[in-house]
Amino acid sequence: MEQGAAQETGQETGQSENPGAAQNSIPFPGPQTPAPRHRIRHLDLSGCRRLSGEGIRPLSTLRDSLVSLRLSHCTGLRGPDALAPLQALGPLLETLALDGCSNLHGSALASLAPLEGLRTLGLSALLGVPCVDEGLRAACRGLPNLSALSLQGADQLTDSGVRALGELPNLSVLVLSDCAGVRGTGFESWECPRTAGESPKGNSVSSADPFSPDAPNPNTTLVSLSLQNCGEVADAGVEAVARALAGLRQLNLVKCRRVTDRGLAALAASAALRSSLTALALQGMSGVTDAGLESVAALASLRSLDLQFCWQFGDRGVAHLLRLRRLQRLDLLYSWQISDEALRLLLSMRSLSSLNVMGCHRLSPQGRRLVAHLLPVGGAGGA
Repeated sequence: MEQGAAQETGQETGQSENPGAAQNSIPFPGPQTPAPRHRIRHLDLSGCRRLSGEGIRPLSTLRDSLVSLRLSHCTGLRGPDALAPLQALGPLLETLALDGCSNLHGSALASLAPLEGLRTLGLSALLGVPCVDEGLRAACRGLPNLSALSLQGADQLTDSGVRALGELPNLSVLVLSDCAGVRGTGFESWECPRTAGESPKGNSVSSADPFSPDAPNPNTTLVSLSLQNCGEVADAGVEAVARALAGLRQLNLVKCRRVTDRGLAALAASAALRSSLTALALQGMSGVTDAGLESVAALASLRSLDLQFCWQFGDRGVAHLLRLRRLQRLDLLYSWQISDEALRLLLSMRSLSSLNVMGCHRLSPQGRRLVAHLLPVGGAGGA
């Protein structure tokens, strides 16, 4: 009886009847041993530079639990098929980071299309990766729940790829900073999200060009867009943004030095942006003048305005900003043409709670004292 009980227990636990054999062999799952259930939810393999496409194939065993996967700077992921094993991951995966995987081929991004649960995707620092536009076009036929995407530093991305991103029905945050090939004109074709394969009028979209709209309608889903340091973005690109993106709340145009007063006038001409835009960053746009700030003043919902290193406007431009009744934060770092008169004007803005005038050399100590309550703690904003 005791021997029979021991055998029965051994069968239940998957152990061998021979104690020596149990010690010298790996207990692979057998007919009487259920496969182990992995419960890993978050996995970070960033920096594993020797990890290859074949090496990530076993991740399919985590399809019932994995929520977040980070493969940043895994430069061993090479070529067009390197991401194919990720197709086996289930709908639970919400976050995927492939930042710095610079040995990929752009066509590998097509493998991401089946990841229907994905909400956040990091594709920044894909330096020199070819065919990014084509890969994004294929990937954007899926990814129905993607809401945040970073392509910062993807230097091979062009407006053709930007155009494809308009097909993502739930995209709300898009980072295109440092994308040297982006002009911004790709936003012209963006429109209200629609179900896959249907045009705005409900007709089937031509299979020859599934991204060609019958009648463009403003996109209301995207709320945050960064074009920081996109040197090719000029007034035409900002005009496309103003026409196509009616729901923007945050727009970053830092160091887009080819944008002039004309681009700012386009933003002001959008009735939708006048009510939706709450944060605008124009740092380093040396072409902005007093006339440009008159246009900015029409964006009545602004709460944060960054004018660092904008040297071409003065007190008259600041006077236009008094129309911004909701403005809480104003950064005038090195806006060296303004004088104490600008500070006296700003005192009347009851909504203003934060001001930076560091590097504004024409301001007197007396003028800075007028706005001392608005400067950063320690007075750094008034140096």
